[in-house]
Amino acid sequence: CILVSNGPDTMLIDAGNNEDGPKLVSYLQSAGVEDIDYLVGTHPHEDHIGGMDDILNSYDVGCLVMPDKAANTKTYQEVIEAAGNKNLPVTVPEEGQTWQVGEANCQVFSCEAEDTGDFNQWSVVIRMTIGEVSFLFTGDQTIENEQNITEAGYNVQATFYKAAHHG
Repeated sequence: CILVSNGPDTMLIDAGNNEDGPKLVSYLQSAGVEDIDYLVGTHPHEDHIGGMDDILNSYDVGCLVMPDKAANTKTYQEVIEAAGNKNLPVTVPEEGQTWQVGEANCQVFSCEAEDTGDFNQWSVVIRMTIGEVSFLFTGDQTIENEQNITEAGYNVQATFYKAAHHG
């Protein structure tokens, strides 16, 4: 997972495996995180959303962002149930959508794919810029995502790059 803290705002991208949830909550508490403005589940694999139910149960979350791709897994259902318990709807991002985390501008590059059964193709890809510094967060994007992003003409140059699919 990746924690972005900018001014009073926070964004958490992914939340590790199921067993990582309590450790992640403990880390966030020790870091002084009081709430989370954006909680992004890049795609519904357990190693990306496993700890999200713990985050949702422990924090006020402003916006839960996940692709329009449901999984038939206990992990996914636990995330949806935790969000429902807080009356927090899932926000499905759209390509080109933007939002602010403090002074940082976030833009969604990819979040839709053909339904091949590969959840990685549904990874939410975000480019974040603050001043002259940029970050590219890629989830587990596939080569098809990369091709779609470059063909769409998005600026993929970044100061920092989170390598897709765990490097």
